[in-house]
Amino acid sequence: MKKHHKNSIAIDVYFQSLESFKKKIENAISKREKLLQPSSEVYFESVAEFRKFMTFHKFELLSAIAYRKPNSIYELAKLLDRDFASVLRDCVALAGVGFLVLEEKKDARGSKAPKLPFAYSVIRIHFPNNSHQMEFNLAA
Repeated sequence: MKKHHKNSIAIDVYFQSLESFKKKIENAISKREKLLQPSSEVYFESVAEFRKFMTFHKFELLSAIAYRKPNSIYELAKLLDRDFASVLRDCVALAGVGFLVLEEKKDARGSKAPKLPFAYSVIRIHFPNNSHQMEFNLAA
């Protein structure tokens, strides 16, 4: 595995079944504990769900946001030479899971700027039931 710079932060992808998640919530409620998920963690129900969700285009989009820092989704679509509607759909999906945020711009069009929630250049995937993990470096 490639080492990353000290200032780089990884976002970690974990897998947890819906049943396991429900049990975790019930346990926290019974113990009156807060259940907070760090913003640097993203959960999927299964590896298959993650593979279905995280397409090559989404990885490419995250890389472009990390290194090219576009000011709008329209600018991002132009950078990637992709259809605006497809890029918008991917941005909304990635924002919904926590890989990015869409900041409202104060312009007449109500544009949104895609931003990473924090400075990360590595997506680290923790596979269930074993000690293997995989890293994807967001390359320019």
